[in-house]
Amino acid sequence: MKLLEGDALVQLDAVSPKTIQAVIIDPPYNIGKDTWDTIENYVEWLTSVVVKLQETMKDNGSLFLFHNDMEQIAELMISLRKHTRLVFRQMIVWNKRFEG
Repeated sequence: MKLLEGDALVQLDAVSPKTIQAVIIDPPYNIGKDTWDTIENYVEWLTSVVVKLQETMKDNGSLFLFHNDMEQIAELMISLRKHTRLVFRQMIVWNKRFEG
């Protein structure tokens, strides 16, 4: 197993096509939590990231994408359906409880 850390759009240039079985990404959610979390044309930007990731994935590979804004998730699903060959299988909900 090899873990790549860093800017995905930079790191992906070193990855051969159709070599990755599973992609797990936790991108900025674009909810304005900080300056790094405010991205213009967010859906288009994240779609371009997933399109590039798709090129590295094996035909039977899986993509897990963390997010927390249902409205943006809906927009992303529509955009990914239009621009990728990925098939949405299910949504996994993490009931994360905060203490304090």
